[in-house]
Amino acid sequence: MRLVFDLQVCQGDARHGDAAQDARALLMGLVRGQGQHEITVVLSAHFGETVEPLRAWLDSAPSCRVAVWSAPASGLAAELLREAYIASLEPDWILLPSLLDDDARDAVASIGRFHAQPTAVLLRDPGSASLLPGFVSQRWQQRRLDDLRRADLVLAQSPTTASMAIDFLGFEDEQVFTLAGQDELNAGGDWDLVALRVWAELARCHKPRIQQQVRGERLHLAYVLPQPPSQELPGQDMDLIRELVRWYEVDVIVKVPQVLNGDDIRVHGGLLSIDEFRHSAAGYHRVLYSVANTDGCAPILDLLREFPGVIVLRDFFLAGVQERDEATRLRPHAWTRALALAHGYPAVAERHRSGTTGAIAAYPANLPVLQDALGVIVQDRRSLALADHWYGTGTSRDWELIAPVRWQERSVGRSAARAALGLDPGALVVSAFAGAGDDGELALRLLAAWRVSPLSRQEGACLVFVGAQTDECAGRLRRAVLQASCRAHVMMTGRITSGEYRNWLVATDIAVQLQSFGSAKGNEAILDCLSAGAATVVNAVDGLVALDDQVALQLPVDISQEQLAQALVDLSIDGARRRTMVEAAWRFIQNRHHPRRGAQRYAEALERFYARTHHRVPHHLAALDLEGDLAAVAVAYNRNHPPAPRPRQLLFDVSEMVQRDARTGIQRVVRAILSEWLRSPPEGYVVEPVYATTDRQGFRYARRYTTGYLGIPGDWADDELVEAWEGDVFVAVDLQPVLLPAQAFTLRDWRNRGVRTAAVVYDLLPLLLADHFPPSTYGTFLDWLKTVVQLDVLVGGSKAVADDILDWLQTMNPVRSRPLSVGWYHNGADINQSEPSGGLPHDADAVLRQLHSRPSFLMVGTIEPRKGHAQVLAGFEQLWRDGTDANLVIVGKEGWMVHELMTALRGHPQLQQRLFLLEGASDEYLEAIYGACACLIAASEGEGFGLPLIEAAHHHLAILARDIPVFREVAGEHASYFPDETDATVLALALRDWLESYNAGQHTRSEGLRYLTWRESARQLWDAINNGGRDGGRNVHWSTRSQDDYVFWGSDRRLNTTCGTRRQRDISTTGNRGFLFFGPYQKLRAGTYRLTVTGWIGHMTGDEYLDVCGAAGTRTLFRQDLVAEASAGTLELGGLVVVDEEIDDFEIRFFVTEDTRCSVAAIRIERLPDATRVEAAVSGRANSLQLMASAYDK
Repeated sequence: MRLVFDLQVCQGDARHGDAAQDARALLMGLVRGQGQHEITVVLSAHFGETVEPLRAWLDSAPSCRVAVWSAPASGLAAELLREAYIASLEPDWILLPSLLDDDARDAVASIGRFHAQPTAVLLRDPGSASLLPGFVSQRWQQRRLDDLRRADLVLAQSPTTASMAIDFLGFEDEQVFTLAGQDELNAGGDWDLVALRVWAELARCHKPRIQQQVRGERLHLAYVLPQPPSQELPGQDMDLIRELVRWYEVDVIVKVPQVLNGDDIRVHGGLLSIDEFRHSAAGYHRVLYSVANTDGCAPILDLLREFPGVIVLRDFFLAGVQERDEATRLRPHAWTRALALAHGYPAVAERHRSGTTGAIAAYPANLPVLQDALGVIVQDRRSLALADHWYGTGTSRDWELIAPVRWQERSVGRSAARAALGLDPGALVVSAFAGAGDDGELALRLLAAWRVSPLSRQEGACLVFVGAQTDECAGRLRRAVLQASCRAHVMMTGRITSGEYRNWLVATDIAVQLQSFGSAKGNEAILDCLSAGAATVVNAVDGLVALDDQVALQLPVDISQEQLAQALVDLSIDGARRRTMVEAAWRFIQNRHHPRRGAQRYAEALERFYARTHHRVPHHLAALDLEGDLAAVAVAYNRNHPPAPRPRQLLFDVSEMVQRDARTGIQRVVRAILSEWLRSPPEGYVVEPVYATTDRQGFRYARRYTTGYLGIPGDWADDELVEAWEGDVFVAVDLQPVLLPAQAFTLRDWRNRGVRTAAVVYDLLPLLLADHFPPSTYGTFLDWLKTVVQLDVLVGGSKAVADDILDWLQTMNPVRSRPLSVGWYHNGADINQSEPSGGLPHDADAVLRQLHSRPSFLMVGTIEPRKGHAQVLAGFEQLWRDGTDANLVIVGKEGWMVHELMTALRGHPQLQQRLFLLEGASDEYLEAIYGACACLIAASEGEGFGLPLIEAAHHHLAILARDIPVFREVAGEHASYFPDETDATVLALALRDWLESYNAGQHTRSEGLRYLTWRESARQLWDAINNGGRDGGRNVHWSTRSQDDYVFWGSDRRLNTTCGTRRQRDISTTGNRGFLFFGPYQKLRAGTYRLTVTGWIGHMTGDEYLDVCGAAGTRTLFRQDLVAEASAGTLELGGLVVVDEEIDDFEIRFFVTEDTRCSVAAIRIERLPDATRVEAAVSGRANSLQLMASAYDK
């Protein structure tokens, strides 16, 4: 059985009450005892803040599926939307664990108001008073009682409540089941045993879903068909209509009924035009559409969207009709939009760059039609396989496979047919009916086989090409016939009437139906031949109608003309074999394609599809007085019922690039990843660039931007609001520090509804090197980081960044309900894949000659304080003073807080001699500069990745880098390193050493450095977004620890300082007296804590102390006085802190003097188990100072 458990009682005002506790206990019991049953827990998106905690709780029950539905807060519309959503899950039972409890009144709960589904209600003892006569005083209680009366099963918590349900609500005894006494459950009763009883009771009362039977009364069916090219409907449609009238009153709908010979149709029902149908559509109970890749199908596609119904998909590929409608502007942009919806931008780009022919053959372009349909009927298994191939495994699971119907053709005898056609009664007639050889090649092969066979010279034998073909095919075939010596034995009928078509079928001895691929038209012709009694020859192409071996002669797909000629000769002389094939074909048609059996299958399929409820929801909503809620209700409906089938969306945030492309390093990465994913999307996804603004919630599709980015026409593109559903992925590759926090509500809503959300974190430098950024950057970046840590995945731009993220998480301990996945990836290095800029300045040649004339050191990147430009310039000034002949080349634009440095650079006496400042250099110019330089200097004090290192290796440029973890990670042994110090002399020494090695040819080379292409980079990023791939990969899953613990970096801005300086994670003394750190003035519950302070010590005077206090500093909880120490070593301070009663403003303080030399890296205060409290009174106040003997070596 499939059980849907409504858990709203754990979401609203009642979520902390007894009803919620009982619901949780019952659900977990049901999970533990579910066996082969399925459980889906449904949650309301209205209580958005509770969805994530409940998902986290339900992670302990992985067999449970969680589904989230949307609706306005309350009212009839909300009840309708909830019932329709639950019905779409096709449950065997719905279980409501709370209905009458007073504190659950804010939940949306109704039973059978719009659609009857088997429902069980847990009736708790505290809510049973509502059953007493005269007790109900509020309208909501009366409505809930009305709902309860429609329940199929009451799960009463005690015998008393069970009796009340029977006595006052009229339930039968067998509809009420007693779980256990409330006292028993409150006393720790076994909910697992209760749950097993519930499963047993649900099974006892379960009535399996039976295939809906066609009703006794005949419903009104509209059968909408493409306008036929002749005056009569195709035979299979008439065969089906004749039998459908046993089940329905059938009206045939075509565009122009006046041109049809409608007498035969009107015998069985009505014949209406599309316009007439539009005016009377409300009077039809069922609508059936015949959809094929033909010109006459265009009006049907518009009608299907306006009046949804069930479709018979005769051709899976509909690109032909879509393209013709677009070209004739019958439906402007129909094909392009269908390509974009189903297949994404690669298909749209191919359509514009490669022409129409290739795109028509490559892409089905049928998704809009499938999504508009209430159900899909196909006629061959190939269509089922294609659906699963294009739109994901399981897409076709709900489709119906019904073989085409065929009535055995007996309306005319062979002699009469041949007489009508002027054929000799004894002639051997070999026919190929229209559709043989879609491009003419197979028809020409058949003609060639005929020419080389003795049949072409046999008296009375003839080859006939029956029916109209395309102009090109007919022209080629006609010319070949005229050139053939056997042309007297070959005929081409051209366009014929349906009567003539039937005569040719009956008159034929051997039918040859060759196809380049299985198509509806070709398969219909094969069935026509089989039903008419012709021995039929086919080639076994993909998509061929299923045939038994005895029914037709099946030849290889690429049959040669010699093989085909021999097959024709063999059949022509073996009359007994032909008769055996004809008899087998008649049995085959009777057993598999008989119209009566097919019509019953159609009727059953129609009733099954129409039994679904959600397609009736708009009709019910229209009857409600929604007033201003209409838009909200429409949005909720769309969220609850995503279009099906649909490819999953990869929503790629380009909000920054839609406004401006700053062409910074981050934008280069964004362009490269975007280009790669647009060119080659992850399997099963359509890539959709999206953008948002700060003034309104929600994202929009960035289709106008993307078409411009790809250089393809965008007149079809609309930037509509994004609709996201379970299975979609949102990824923020660009850095948007203001926009993402503004969209926090939308991102939370998407996560609640099953959208996976991820962000790339390039670095934490605004936190680690806050003094190197404008003052406002810290707070803005911190707000952004607090937003993205609530997503599902964070991906660092390197392992070093991922480590920084994990360290920050461990320090800040943000509150999350579920683990956060943290991964990393590396950027690529192929500049040409990141949309490079071009152009050279007028003095480029002169500059490049200068760079080639002596060893040139290159710095690349925005000029900003952390990049180390000032230190490098000072180092080179020392070299130049000492007579070293080397160039310093700085490529980058001016950043922030470098005005003085830029002034010094622009006015430097060595400018354009041995110092070159190249602002705004194009990627083309940068390529040339790389080739002219000897060494890249990577002097940044902090970096997320260091793309210039990769690009330097790409150009075989040596690397001299600051010794920081990320540069070691990226370059490894393929670079030289200088100490991570800010002293210019240290760098000057490293430069002299490197030049000495370079001149001796012994410097470290970068050629062996391994780097990724952007394609590999994009694939690595995608794996990280998906938790590192199938096996979890290298992602780390971080969970929130106890909120009683606090961890701080020394540089943490939650702590204040009166005399310290912050750098990266540390805070260091500056030669001033005061508190190195104090704060954070937060709550500390009663208990015992361990305080730990770690760092480095150079000198202690003995006047320093560490303490913990509260109550505005008047209440001391811990104090540790330090002793004098002159040797360097590792600093470890702390002890046990006892908090007797909760304080709201605890602070940790570290006092230092003018002569103190130390730095602090981390401060931790962690709550200990209560058992340690006894020992803490004494030890917590003991002074201790541990100075490690190891010498400080930074």
